[in-house]
Amino acid sequence: MSDEENQPVEGEENQPDVFPREYVEQLRQEAAEHRKRAEKVDSIRDALRAAVLEKGSGDVLHDPLPWDDAYDDENGLPSADLVRAAAEMLALEKPHLARVRGDAQQGFRGETNEAVDLAGMLRAGA
Repeated sequence: MSDEENQPVEGEENQPDVFPREYVEQLRQEAAEHRKRAEKVDSIRDALRAAVLEKGSGDVLHDPLPWDDAYDDENGLPSADLVRAAAEMLALEKPHLARVRGDAQQGFRGETNEAVDLAGMLRAGA
């Protein structure tokens, strides 16, 4: 900015401020408090959404769904039922994203004292 722009307009230097300084400082302090409160609310909202996504889609999909505003109920709160319905639809459309349900016949099955009989397994399968 040039020096000409910083110069007061004629007659302006003698006029008082429109608002008292104390009032402006009070407004700024209140605005700062509201911004801090809004940040806290945003973090709580994000945590609630993450929890609802995990609860609603955790046992249907491998990974939780990304958030969509369509998962809010009529009160504007996240709905686990809406998330679950969306997760089940996605699992039907794309089965490779669905969590395996039931016994997959894999993994550790506990201690066994029986010896493995490969020949017997082959005979049983033939």
